[in-house]
Amino acid sequence: MHIVQRTDRSPGRSLRVLELPRTLGTRNVDLPADWARSHDDVVVAFDQFGPTNWQAHLVNPEGEVLLAFPWHDHADTILLRWDSTEFPLHADDEWTAAVDGWWAWVHADGTHVYLAECDADELERIGRAKLRQESPGLVTVDGVLFSWNRVPRVAYERAWQDAIDACRAGRPSPMGEWISNDPADRRMLLRG
Repeated sequence: MHIVQRTDRSPGRSLRVLELPRTLGTRNVDLPADWARSHDDVVVAFDQFGPTNWQAHLVNPEGEVLLAFPWHDHADTILLRWDSTEFPLHADDEWTAAVDGWWAWVHADGTHVYLAECDADELERIGRAKLRQESPGLVTVDGVLFSWNRVPRVAYERAWQDAIDACRAGRPSPMGEWISNDPADRRMLLRG
């Protein structure tokens, strides 16, 4: 089933996740809040990328990756710095990142934190910003696929604090291992 967004956008129904400057004005990408896939809980899972190199990913308890951080090496060290802005630790501040083909956006709205992610190399394809809901948590904007999720703010803040506490203890946890090498399979096996 495909749903195309209606043109009536009343306040509070959509969140502006991206502004794309164009020669003739700016193209805005607003994603409907009710199209975000809702998750009751979230954890920061650590993936051992090398002998002393950990990467972090925001996942639900079933191991579905809601937000990956593919270019943030040594997450355990980064999370020990109180002033780090490399991860979206504080949902009150809108956070966005674009690094080597990866784009992400995080922002709190009311009691939820919204998470968007896509391939940054595809953003130039967005023209008229026609939205289509592909499935819960997946929205295309002019054919560009966005992951679109929301989690309770309390769970989000607890997940990052638990991650920081685990890193301070010298043992990043929980551990996550990618189930598949297929980049389309965004699931991890969680342990510990």
